[in-house]
Amino acid sequence: MSRHALTLLCFALTVLLSGAAIAQSDFTGTWELDRRRSDSMDPMLERCGVGAAERAVATAFEPTVTIQQDGRRVMIHQETFTSSIDNEMILDGKRRSTTTPLGSMNVRATAKKNGTIETETTTQCKRNGVAMTMTTKRYLKSNREMVLELNVDVGNGKRVAIRRVFTRK
Repeated sequence: MSRHALTLLCFALTVLLSGAAIAQSDFTGTWELDRRRSDSMDPMLERCGVGAAERAVATAFEPTVTIQQDGRRVMIHQETFTSSIDNEMILDGKRRSTTTPLGSMNVRATAKKNGTIETETTTQCKRNGVAMTMTTKRYLKSNREMVLELNVDVGNGKRVAIRRVFTRK
């Protein structure tokens, strides 16, 4: 299995999980992906040039995500059985440049809007040079269920919508 595909998947999920606090909602805790109620990351991975076999293996993993909040500072630790990623976000709406686990540069901003956490990330896929803009919205359906909605601009006026559901451990 390609470590590159797993790293790309971990990055994508980190982007999905970036930013994690609103005054009325506490995202602190450990979250597991509910695969049967979630969309696949396959369309985004395909757009980044990841081959079919690598995508199948990469999307087979169910990540565990641990989120710690401290005011506007959010720490995210994400693990699969092959890798882990740590990410820090600040919920102030300011655009910041960061480097992805694959070495690509991205710019993202995370803020509180209308009771949800919204993050906009622009990144260029290192493998094929494709630039993508991803917008995520996170909200709690209950104390035990977190929903992430991801809209990816894949170019040529096309967008991919991905919905992921996580349950609190």
